[in-house]
Amino acid sequence: MSDTKDLAERPTTDIVGKDEETLQQYMEAGMPDIGVVDEAQLTRMYDLYLHGKSYNAISGVMRIPKPVVLYLSHKLKWFENREQHFRELEVHIHKRVLEAKVLSQDFLLTMLHSMHKKMGSRLNRYLASDNEEFSNQINLKELDRYLKIVEMLQKSIAIPHESKPLIGINLGNGATVTRNSENEIEITPKEKSMDGMLKHFADMRRNEKK
Repeated sequence: MSDTKDLAERPTTDIVGKDEETLQQYMEAGMPDIGVVDEAQLTRMYDLYLHGKSYNAISGVMRIPKPVVLYLSHKLKWFENREQHFRELEVHIHKRVLEAKVLSQDFLLTMLHSMHKKMGSRLNRYLASDNEEFSNQINLKELDRYLKIVEMLQKSIAIPHESKPLIGINLGNGATVTRNSENEIEITPKEKSMDGMLKHFADMRRNEKK
């Protein structure tokens, strides 16, 4: 299935069924009580929404009528913002996984260098003198550990034939991430940060007072 088809099949809202009817009735009634919400409450509601709380739960926790919560979600595009938030998290996680892999490889290389230096000096002394005393000083358990570290390092840098590439991108707030293909993503700046939402909310409140 293509990425384009996947994007086309993604839902664009989670206000459906009875919630959609409630929202429509609220808007037709002139959106009463919309002025009871301030910016601090809006920030708290959106934070609850990002953490998976339902509209019923948000209404109960904040003690704000559910139609008001539904309207703010619709007007300020909570669903779209949350989807964007999760896409940014996915990209950030890929970046962190890649960084952790590089750090692990560096640690293994440091261990190899240390063990190589320790055992290599004894081998060089043996090769230079044919004195078996130096070769006998090599701990076979350390040699076995050395070989296991080499194996671990080889596995960590191996590239599977059908693996997907890790994408590591440091995004600013409000960027849209779109996967165009298996090996390509598109980054489009977009004002969907919390600051942008609060500005939109403030503009909406000012328009209501005119």
